[in-house]
Amino acid sequence: MGVCLDPRLRQIYPIIGPQYGRTPIRIYGSSLGKKPHDISVVLINSNQMEFQCHIQIESYITAQSFICQLPSLPIGIYTIKVTVHSVVSKDRPIFHIVKPVINHVYPNLGPRSGGTLLSIKGKHLTIGSKINIFVGHQPCFVIENEEIFISSTISDDENNQFIIPSISQLELPNENEEEIIQCRTSKLAVINEHDENRQQRFVKRQALWIGTIRILIDNFTETYSNITYSYTEDPRVHNLSRYSGIQSGGLPFLAYGTNFNSIQTPQFFIEYNNSQIFVENCSVKTPESMLCYGPSLKWIENEILLKSTTLSSTTTTSTSTTTTTTTVSSSPITHILHSRSYDKNHCFEFKFGFFMDDVEYVRNTSTYYEAFLLCPDPIIYPFNNDGKRIQYRYDYLTIEGLNLLDVATINDYFITIGSYPCNITSISDQQIVCQPTNRTIEKLIRKKRILLDINTKYNEQAIVRVTLGRRVYTLGTLIYTSNIEKRSLVLYYIIASVCGFFLTMFVIIVSIIFRRINTKRTRQLNRLQNQIDTLEMRVARECKEGYFIFLLHNLFSIVFIKTIKFLYIYIYIIAFAELQTDIGEITNDLSHSGVPYHDYRTYCMKVLFPNATDEEKYMMLHNIEIPLEANRRNNVRQGLQHLSQLLYNRHFLLLLIHTLEADKINFRLQDRMQFASLISILLQDNIEYLTELLKTLLKE
Repeated sequence: MGVCLDPRLRQIYPIIGPQYGRTPIRIYGSSLGKKPHDISVVLINSNQMEFQCHIQIESYITAQSFICQLPSLPIGIYTIKVTVHSVVSKDRPIFHIVKPVINHVYPNLGPRSGGTLLSIKGKHLTIGSKINIFVGHQPCFVIENEEIFISSTISDDENNQFIIPSISQLELPNENEEEIIQCRTSKLAVINEHDENRQQRFVKRQALWIGTIRILIDNFTETYSNITYSYTEDPRVHNLSRYSGIQSGGLPFLAYGTNFNSIQTPQFFIEYNNSQIFVENCSVKTPESMLCYGPSLKWIENEILLKSTTLSSTTTTSTSTTTTTTTVSSSPITHILHSRSYDKNHCFEFKFGFFMDDVEYVRNTSTYYEAFLLCPDPIIYPFNNDGKRIQYRYDYLTIEGLNLLDVATINDYFITIGSYPCNITSISDQQIVCQPTNRTIEKLIRKKRILLDINTKYNEQAIVRVTLGRRVYTLGTLIYTSNIEKRSLVLYYIIASVCGFFLTMFVIIVSIIFRRINTKRTRQLNRLQNQIDTLEMRVARECKEGYFIFLLHNLFSIVFIKTIKFLYIYIYIIAFAELQTDIGEITNDLSHSGVPYHDYRTYCMKVLFPNATDEEKYMMLHNIEIPLEANRRNNVRQGLQHLSQLLYNRHFLLLLIHTLEADKINFRLQDRMQFASLISILLQDNIEYLTELLKTLLKE
């Protein structure tokens, strides 16, 4: 009759559980009875209090393992005691009860469609047998790590004997050590009325919905109200800064849209045969823009060949895959790339999209916008003369090429001389010009990393490279020389000096001639200008009120002509009286000739037309009859009467004056004065009408 061995415990999982979590633990060992009822498990705390662990019958494996569920236990260290048929196992593993704590969640916002990878940082998070995380009422799916059974309290010695440390030797897990668990958010469900009220409180944070983090470990649950996660609207891609790239790939482009800040790792992909064959991470710059890079056509070819190789290997087990393999391996991209008659102007079109967590809308962006083109790389020619070019100081570096601006821009090119950059100053479709900085040249010449002997002179050389995306063009060696042949240099200076001397003399002589001519002309112009300015200032001062004041002057002149006659006599009398002059002789002359004054017609002519010519004066002082035929006299008489009627029409006359005054160019000041004089003469028979007209003009 055989003897049963004592029960042994080899492993337990888990070894740490949450407080009051009623964690189920699985115990592995040997000689663990034939039935679940043969086993009894208790946990003993530091106060020697025992707590029964209930065995789950359905989990029992005869004599090998079982699961028992702990009761609600407070924080502490517990010893597991297993009894089989009243035989107590000598193995006493230790079980820890701790309190999980969440300190931080990153990121704290994500798209409404979910899929955001949350990293939850805290203490005692990788404990228990089962963990669930919620954002409000939304589940967050935990990413499971590989389960590794840990037995920190049980070890075997050389005699296959378990060494169980005493309780005093056991310590709780490091309280300062933080753990990280990850979960992926779910799609936001329909927002109910309660959530809408909560949402209104967070409008300033531009969050669609905000939920607190809740963790469930076994039966332990805890809600952290101070740690929240925000759902935002799904990101949208509106436009790309470019829809093309080169076959070598690597050209940067910006994607413009909204809510990019809700995505932690956006990815750009292009699609061939309905499968993503190129995926590249993008970096978010602002909520409205992110930086991505174009794919490489050669990398795509390798991916296609890799897939075709994989499919080819399956043909040995299934003939049905032969057709698929043939289709992939003979793809148009592979065929064209390996063809020598490849058209360099041909661009390939690809569907493209973005991976942004679980947002579906941006995964087929080419449906709404243009396709993504991959075009041939620009051609950049290497240096001639076996790839060597001599470069003198302060010279611009010119690089020849072809199709340089078909896809790329000036900002896509980066030129280096050795390890130093060369600043691009201009670019065309066939040429790039860059200027090395003085600092770069000095460093290249000073370091003298590679010395070449050219005409017994040492020169510095550096390799010139042009970088475009992932393509690097090596053009050759640029040799900076610090010496030029002395004869050539002296001859150059002599020729330059002679040419400069003659040019200077020519400029001086021409300058003197022109200066004398200009001086003389300037003096004449200044003299004339001064006269004109003086005249204009005098006229402007005298005629400040325009021809309206002149009309007033004419009106007063006509009204008070007779008064002025007597004023002359009165002034003469007063003057002679003050000077105590004997005017007897003068008065004797006046008795025969009368007071010397002009007749009314002459006085009006001198006042109203002071600058009249002799011919004009004669016509104004004498009655000149114009010979007219008898049949025309009535027409002329009627025309003059009609003109008189128009002039006595106040509205017509004001409109005529305004129309003439509006012409600032042709109707000059002299013309205004002459027109005012004519109006005064024509209206002298009706002084009241002329006065009212003048008042109206002055008011305006």
